[in-house]
Amino acid sequence: MIAHDVLAALTPVVEVLERLGVMYHIGGSIASSAYGIARSTLDVDVVADLRPQHVQSLVEQLQPAYYIDADAVRSAIRERASFNVIHLASMIKRAYLQRWASRLGIADLLKRALVESGL
Repeated sequence: MIAHDVLAALTPVVEVLERLGVMYHIGGSIASSAYGIARSTLDVDVVADLRPQHVQSLVEQLQPAYYIDADAVRSAIRERASFNVIHLASMIKRAYLQRWASRLGIADLLKRALVESGL
């Protein structure tokens, strides 16, 4: 798996989150490698502020290129847990983590909002 594969698998997911207006943060080994600490695994963790009203559109826009289970997404939102999205062409997996109750998740969102606004 090369960086191009990861980017090709991640870009459509980010585009959907952007269209839905969902705040998100990318982590995992891909983010670690981008900031200079290379890791041998290339997984992508996406922390996203998904709401129940996002589920149907998220699933419809990602299928059939990705494996994504609407019931798993709803359960993860309800339980503040994670679910998987798998890019079928590359089998690259993204783990979506629902962590908005933690102070760390809120701090990351605020930091991102400040950076994006140029403050």
